Amino acid sequence: MEQYSTAISWDDPANMDSLAEPRVQYTTSGFHKQLKDWKESLAPGVLNQSLSIFYHVNIVYMHELVLYVDHDPEDFKPPFVVKRVACGEGRENLLPVYIDALSTVQSSTQAILDAFLALDIESLQALPSLITFG
Repeated sequence: MEQYSTAISWDDPANMDSLAEPRVQYTTSGFHKQLKDWKESLAPGVLNQSLSIFYHVNIVYMHELVLYVDHDPEDFKPPFVVKRVACGEGRENLLPVYIDALSTVQSSTQAILDAFLALDIESLQALPSLITFG
């Protein structure tokens, strides 16, 4: 995921790339395919609930850019003061890639919740309490 975040400039919010850019779309789809190929290459029974959570967290991370369409890059710099977002403005130009990314985020988030809720108490206690990237 570090390669992905570097490729789309996650490390510098002021220069963060837009999902509308073909290079970002290509990079995202390439990393998403690598992640799917990794999942499919696992031996049967290896992908348990906790590994599934991390798989889907990575998918959400890759498509997270779509969640910031309405925000200025300044919103992600200290001090973190988020300006009021004007909902609905400019939505007529929403590209299909944004809709696909939102759908991917939604389905992966649901998969994270499903996997988390399926864990028993002992497995929950063994999970890391914090997931960080970068």
